[in-house]
Amino acid sequence: MCGTSSLWARLALLCIVLSMILFIAGFATTSWMVYAFTSGAKIRVGLWKAQACTSAGTCADRTVPDSYRTDGYRGTQAMEVIALLILLVAPIAVLVYVVVENLRTWTFAFVCMILCFLAGLFVTIGMILWLVYVTSPFYVGFSMGLTVMGGILAIIAGLLFIPELEDDSNYRSDTPPPERRSVTPPSRMPSRNLRSEPLRPIAVSPYPIAYTTTPRAMLTPYY
Repeated sequence: MCGTSSLWARLALLCIVLSMILFIAGFATTSWMVYAFTSGAKIRVGLWKAQACTSAGTCADRTVPDSYRTDGYRGTQAMEVIALLILLVAPIAVLVYVVVENLRTWTFAFVCMILCFLAGLFVTIGMILWLVYVTSPFYVGFSMGLTVMGGILAIIAGLLFIPELEDDSNYRSDTPPPERRSVTPPSRMPSRNLRSEPLRPIAVSPYPIAYTTTPRAMLTPYY
């Protein structure tokens, strides 16, 4: 299935798939911040809903109170949504890079690396905003921890593409080879042996040459 892809690319695919799974698990659950009562009851608050649990273990979903929806809360929501969108695209892009040999170019590998790094970046920004947002008596729950683990794996996947980009044998060149042009030697004067017209023999007249001038008179010897 992976064809001739390198080990770096396959490891990057594994990391980015695990990153997406962990991130979605943390994104969808409600334990982003938790408050525990002395009686054993708990209040859990997630990015999209809250949950109230009794000491007996019975839980009921509730909407997040408006007093909790501060700028830090909404900022975290925005960062995590962007990270989710990237993590839905990045595994597909890396999978195509690993499986389809014709698309295994340097440019496509660079795009996959950037997607992984961007996912990790937005997860990190969301984590910072949430840590600033959560105050006592609440504490950070496991849901944010899952998204942070997903962000770390996304960054690792991006780092795995660095040796992939440095090795030219791992991908096809997306630049066509230079066109070879034949060099024509300078024209030369054709030799006599290369003439297209046959040689014509010189016609020799059988008759004596007629002189146009009268020859001088011969001297007669005398005694």
